[in-house]
Amino acid sequence: MIEDNLNNDWGFLPLLIHEAIYIEKKLPALAATPTPQLPVSPTPKVSTEAKEGQVVLFILVETDYLAPNEQETLVKIVDAVGLTFAQTQKITIAKFKPQPIDYPHYFISFSLQRPPFIINEKYQVVKRENKKLLWADTLEVLVNEKPKKVQLWKCLKEMFELN
Repeated sequence: MIEDNLNNDWGFLPLLIHEAIYIEKKLPALAATPTPQLPVSPTPKVSTEAKEGQVVLFILVETDYLAPNEQETLVKIVDAVGLTFAQTQKITIAKFKPQPIDYPHYFISFSLQRPPFIINEKYQVVKRENKKLLWADTLEVLVNEKPKKVQLWKCLKEMFELN
């Protein structure tokens, strides 16, 4: 009987292992059924006429580098008005060339100096040619001064027609 077991592929096992063993045949894997994906379409807080992927908000900042807390503040601002970063474009003052015709729907300048195309004071929304413009303090100031954040939020609610 041992000789018969040695003739098949697993016949040597009784010589090495004295306990009962069970050999399982591996079954072919079942085809994975894809989990249905429901389309995610969050209700935007901002009603714009922009096509998907089109820049809606133009953000002007002092420098390319933003401290982590400034970047976090900017993320919160964009999120609060119902936009994604794909709908924004951030540019520094040094690289900016004012061309009012090319503005997206909304423009916010977080800068020390007033941009030449904005004629009003800080924290006043300007409407020009179906565009809305706002000049605010730098992100560094907004991070450190809560009253300025409150003032900015009031302007953002007006600018983006939020409740």
